[in-house]
Amino acid sequence: MEDITFIPLQGNEFFNYDQLLDEFYKPFKPGTVQINHYFMVNHHSPTTMVTKQFFDDDEEQHFQFKNNVLRDNCDAELTHRMPNVIPSSGIKAIKQVELFKKWRQYVPVQFRDSICPKPPDDVLESVHVDRNLRLQQRRRSD
Repeated sequence: MEDITFIPLQGNEFFNYDQLLDEFYKPFKPGTVQINHYFMVNHHSPTTMVTKQFFDDDEEQHFQFKNNVLRDNCDAELTHRMPNVIPSSGIKAIKQVELFKKWRQYVPVQFRDSICPKPPDDVLESVHVDRNLRLQQRRRSD
């Protein structure tokens, strides 16, 4: 394992590649993708996908998956266009409070503020109010 270099990265933005690629490519016809398929696309013909049932099979199937809007310069377009950013929803309020109240004690001191920070007071209050309301509703239904 000494030949592996670990590079920690932090992703703050996630991109919607599905949406971008849907503009260029159409989906496979139903029934064309079976169990144990290997997919390959060559950059010289980016709209042709080669599939094999097993990696070492001689038999190949070729699928054209060009969409109607695909133009001749699709490589250049795909290279220069950026997909839309998928907004991060963050951690739900109830989970923020749970991390802080239940799990912070188990995190090493030097990491507590980054892994289990104290939620803002309004988040703590809203979770407290929500829990009390749910508890009252359960009592009424029993």
